[in-house]
Amino acid sequence: MYAALKLYDWLGRKQNRELDEEDSAHAAEPLQAEQVEEIIPGVDTDGLKGGARWQEAVCSNTERLIISMLKTASTRGAALANYVRAQKIITKKGRVAAVDVRDELSGVTFSIQADEIVDCTGPWTVEIGADIAEKKKKDKQNYVAGINIVTRQIISSDHCVYLRRSTHSDQFYNVIPWRDRSLIGTEWFRYEGHPDHLEISRGQCLQLIENFSRIYPHAQLSLADVSFLYKGL
Repeated sequence: MYAALKLYDWLGRKQNRELDEEDSAHAAEPLQAEQVEEIIPGVDTDGLKGGARWQEAVCSNTERLIISMLKTASTRGAALANYVRAQKIITKKGRVAAVDVRDELSGVTFSIQADEIVDCTGPWTVEIGADIAEKKKKDKQNYVAGINIVTRQIISSDHCVYLRRSTHSDQFYNVIPWRDRSLIGTEWFRYEGHPDHLEISRGQCLQLIENFSRIYPHAQLSLADVSFLYKGL
């Protein structure tokens, strides 16, 4: 573990460049079992030998972050367009060459050409008819839906923790500080519907709570503790 932590610090060695000391990330460090118990009250100590702590970044408002990035891009010459729907990806000689789009406010349609085009539409790729997605359009689509819940704060506000049932289990959860609450996830489900119609049921939310409670019963979570839910495909 010590070697892994040192490698982590080396890979991120430039992250503190031009930052004041108070804003800089501290070096990763191993923890004694007692320190882990202090950070995660009520954690199962059976076989617990210690842990590790390293620093990461948390963004409490990813939407505002994207807007900030777009504003920066605009000041550097990028042309931005909102309410413009991609209708079809045009390919030539096996490469994406253009995108046919529609201005949702005026109804005007036009084509955007570029040397490089990035498709960030995720499961909606099949809706815009690229040749590479034609086969998928004909086949029944199977997706994986993920959900995270926002609850009352159950872990110290300055630590994100990774909880796993056992070293032989692939079931694990992250508990991330989010404002004055905790963000817990992720629970995964098979989904066969259209991306526009994804809904999360009460039973699926309860499944996340029940599975998490088996790993960390000390939290004593219930559906009443959930104030918000994130979902995605």
